[in-house]
Amino acid sequence: MTTPNPHGLMYEIISRRDEMNLLASRAIGVEDLIFKELSLPMPKFNPAELGFMLAVSWLFVLYHEAGKVGVAFLADRFPAYFLDPQNRLVAHYRDIQHFRTYHQHNLDLSKPHDIEIREVCEKWLTEQCGTPIPGSEDQWNVCVVSLLSEAVSFLDALCQCIRGIENDESQEMIVREWTSRLRRYHPPYEFDTLISKVASDMGRDTIDPVRMRERYYGKWTKDLTLLQGEYEFDVEARRLIEHTFLTETAAIIPITGQDVMEVFGIPPGAQVGHLLERAHALHQSAPCSRDSLLQLLIQEEKRS
Repeated sequence: MTTPNPHGLMYEIISRRDEMNLLASRAIGVEDLIFKELSLPMPKFNPAELGFMLAVSWLFVLYHEAGKVGVAFLADRFPAYFLDPQNRLVAHYRDIQHFRTYHQHNLDLSKPHDIEIREVCEKWLTEQCGTPIPGSEDQWNVCVVSLLSEAVSFLDALCQCIRGIENDESQEMIVREWTSRLRRYHPPYEFDTLISKVASDMGRDTIDPVRMRERYYGKWTKDLTLLQGEYEFDVEARRLIEHTFLTETAAIIPITGQDVMEVFGIPPGAQVGHLLERAHALHQSAPCSRDSLLQLLIQEEKRS
């Protein structure tokens, strides 16, 4: 029996990806493709250790970005068609996410979640090549072939799942649910422009849109899924963002107690705290720059 090679396995993965897109659109009538186009180049497998890391990144993008909604929807339906009785295929789906974190992030081993990621990844490596820390080209090559072989099996099951839906008496209802999920999925970048606009409108120009989105994206998308019927994304997402600004992100004043002591020539003490409270109230009512806020505070103190 011929031993699989990474390039041949990648061809099988691409073939199954294209087959799934065709089946979804033609056999069961899902309007959007399961997998969008990938901008990430095909992984190179020499040396094998680098090939393994590149394959993890490529598969992560395939599953969790290009195919985010469709892959998750189909994987959730594996039990309905008895496609993964031992949960090995779903484990592969999760393992790709774990390996991406394992290779591309600094794990904090004081945190149980990070410890679990390391244990899962090193257990998988041990099962494939006999060691949690592969060192030779042969060991890494075994791991690459195993990873890509699992990917082929996972995509095979996704294809079978689509065939199962095709022959399911509840096909119309299943496709309707799938389409609803697709329409209600909004990638992170769609929020960034709105956050910038809302921040500008509310005088919160110092807010970093990406960091804010990273913090609240999960909550916002969950709230959107609770809406009934069709909705206009820009309107509903703006409401959520504005609510977050008003309730969870107080505007940070651009001055410190040190600024107050220098400008007013006062020592540390209760008066500094009082002036900072007044500055906070002024900034909340009309956000402004450091110099403008200090000038307003001076004027207010002169009137009092």
